[in-house]
Amino acid sequence: MKIILGSWSLVLAGKWNRHILTPKWVSDNLFELVTTLAYTPLSAIGVNYGFEETTSNFQALEIFRLSDSDQFADRVKNIKATEIKRQFEIDDKLLNFTINFQDENIYFDFNFHYDLADTKNAAELINDELLITNRDISFEILNGVYDLEL
Repeated sequence: MKIILGSWSLVLAGKWNRHILTPKWVSDNLFELVTTLAYTPLSAIGVNYGFEETTSNFQALEIFRLSDSDQFADRVKNIKATEIKRQFEIDDKLLNFTINFQDENIYFDFNFHYDLADTKNAAELINDELLITNRDISFEILNGVYDLEL
């Protein structure tokens, strides 16, 4: 299994002034931004991780054999992709978990979603522990449920 480059991200959903806050400035000043801009309305935080595995190393391919798969045998040439989406509540967050089987690869996408009461709440949440904890939950699911490791 490998990390999908560019798939790990922290998303702050809010009403931003795009003329002042450029992507470069935000990335350089993220932690300071949340604590100093208490008047910027933030509504949610998302922490995202993406992983890829080849089908030859994935032992649980049967999860993509849905109960209606046989019904398509005479109707279509080939099923090109199958996606399974799940949503879990874990402590104070919602995990949107997607597994996609496409082009001989399996893609695992984790989106940890936090609704925010206010910007102060965001400042309390955003720290290294938030990122590490959610990363570790992703690793635990991949290892414990699907027997996969980096």
